[in-house]
Amino acid sequence: MKKYKMIIGGKNNNTICPDTFPITNPSTGDVFCEVEKARPADVDKAVVTARNAFNSWHTSNPCQRALILERTGNLIEEHAELFIDTITEEIGMPIKYCREWQVDNSISEAHYYAKIVKQYPFEKHTPNGVIRREPYGVTALMTPWNYPLDQITLKAFPAIAAGNTVIVKPSRKAPLSALILAKLMKKAGLPDGVFNVVTGLGNELGDYLATHPDIRCFSFTGSTQVGLRIGGLSTSSNAKHTLLEMGGKSAILLLRSGDAKKAVKEAATSVFINSGQTCCAFTRLLIPKEKKEEIENYLVQIINSYKVGNPKNPATDIGPVVSKQAYDKINAYITAARDEQMTIISSKNEIPERGWYIKPTAIIGASAEMKIAKEEIFGPVLTVILYETEAEALQIANSLEYGLDGAVFGEQAEAEQIARKMQAGNVHVNGAPYNISMPFGGYKQSGIGREGGIEGFEEYLETKSIFI
Repeated sequence: MKKYKMIIGGKNNNTICPDTFPITNPSTGDVFCEVEKARPADVDKAVVTARNAFNSWHTSNPCQRALILERTGNLIEEHAELFIDTITEEIGMPIKYCREWQVDNSISEAHYYAKIVKQYPFEKHTPNGVIRREPYGVTALMTPWNYPLDQITLKAFPAIAAGNTVIVKPSRKAPLSALILAKLMKKAGLPDGVFNVVTGLGNELGDYLATHPDIRCFSFTGSTQVGLRIGGLSTSSNAKHTLLEMGGKSAILLLRSGDAKKAVKEAATSVFINSGQTCCAFTRLLIPKEKKEEIENYLVQIINSYKVGNPKNPATDIGPVVSKQAYDKINAYITAARDEQMTIISSKNEIPERGWYIKPTAIIGASAEMKIAKEEIFGPVLTVILYETEAEALQIANSLEYGLDGAVFGEQAEAEQIARKMQAGNVHVNGAPYNISMPFGGYKQSGIGREGGIEGFEEYLETKSIFI
């Protein structure tokens, strides 16, 4: 069985680590490789390496950093099939969507931040002196398994472009993309020590990274429960600049003036593709109560149009969920809804017996107070909530402690007005897509800070005023 080592200073870790952890293919349940499990001593080594590399990297020419990012983007393009095959095996995302949702996003991010760093005014003169933007130094990035390439590049590319050095701790479920990326960045000309990868268990390495005295910036993406705890450790240990992108229970609000078919399609694509394992998925669909039958008919058509199965089959729309633990948790929510006599729409198509597959499911008529309408399920489950007035719908949309994403479908002016009232960091009007030039992040317990856009670049810079 193949074994992978972490990468520190541009090389496979020289320390012979006796411990490894398995990586399981969720479409079969089989272990297909093992990865080295880092210890605190390995983190210390990575920090020293990154700190030494920072001494020269933070003074490097921004155009040189841009060139390395451009080369990296081109290399990701050249190795697209390798990333697609790896991600499909690690998390079960169908190859049909891996290219667009994983690889293409990272390529765009590389070229976008290359352009930003070439043009960015790191020093601005004013009548009273100079305002400088300077990198923090050693930056730790803890990334999730559900987008194992894009979630790394969305953090690492702006951080590196800004002049920081980084230590990536990818999810234990999907660490291989980080290791591939490290080798490609070295090939692109990135100096050793600027991009390091420590692999291991989050509950063993997360706290150590968050409290390490020589790490100056800490960025985390994951659940709200873990984020609140580890974010507290990060800020209280040595006042690290801390960025948190956490959970969501996002609402898509169909107004009476909106296109019902488009709204349902948007919700279904968001929730069912990647098996609902997306933090910003529109898992709550709020509809006028008189449209219940119409929406049910649309959902039956869409749900039964999806093919659930082997993610390596180009015809597959929905693959497995990531683990047996996730499988059991999601099915428990569906069972609870069935016990409460909810209307449940589930695919009539067969699914594989082997692997952790769950049929796309819609639960109709849940009250806003039910668990399935309030808690992040992180599976292919859409909760449909009926409302009487737009004011009630807005109140339901804003009622949770989450505030990551949202969407509105309706007459354009009316929809934009509702969007301004939604308590979410991102709101899409009538299906407008995400764009890398716009910042992404959450309100309330969905996050602190922003990723994407120039705002995501500036998160990795601190401000110095020189009075002259």
